[in-house]
Amino acid sequence: MESKFYSILQKLMADESVSKNKLSKDKGIGRKSIAAYLNGECLPRYFILVKIADYFEVSTDYLLGLEPFDGRCYKSSCEEDEIPERFLKQLKALMQEKKLTQYRLAKKLKVEQTTVSKWFNRKTMPETQIFIFLANIFDCKVDLLLSREVTQ
Repeated sequence: MESKFYSILQKLMADESVSKNKLSKDKGIGRKSIAAYLNGECLPRYFILVKIADYFEVSTDYLLGLEPFDGRCYKSSCEEDEIPERFLKQLKALMQEKKLTQYRLAKKLKVEQTTVSKWFNRKTMPETQIFIFLANIFDCKVDLLLSREVTQ
């Protein structure tokens, strides 16, 4: 799945007259990382995605190109270090609702069961692309998985 992240980030930065230096300084994101995102070389990790989405007050789903801009302002509903715990709680509820085990979720995601197990053991968090796949599997928004909500 090709992401539109880099072109959306470029547009947001241009619309708001935000340079790589300014974004880097304001959000504590490395300039080399921002350059890589703008060149379409990679997607940011979840916590950087959240920082960028919060900075521009847009949904992560819009930023990732999963939905059109809806004109509403979005912000994280928790601190960055709380996201893993909230994600895990949300994931467990969604899995229970769909009657999915860790094994079956891993199969749907086409990852090893140990990968999913590491999330539950709080050793790692999913890569951004996996958040996109999880949102598709559970028919929800990436923002829901990352504890973000509409503020206006």
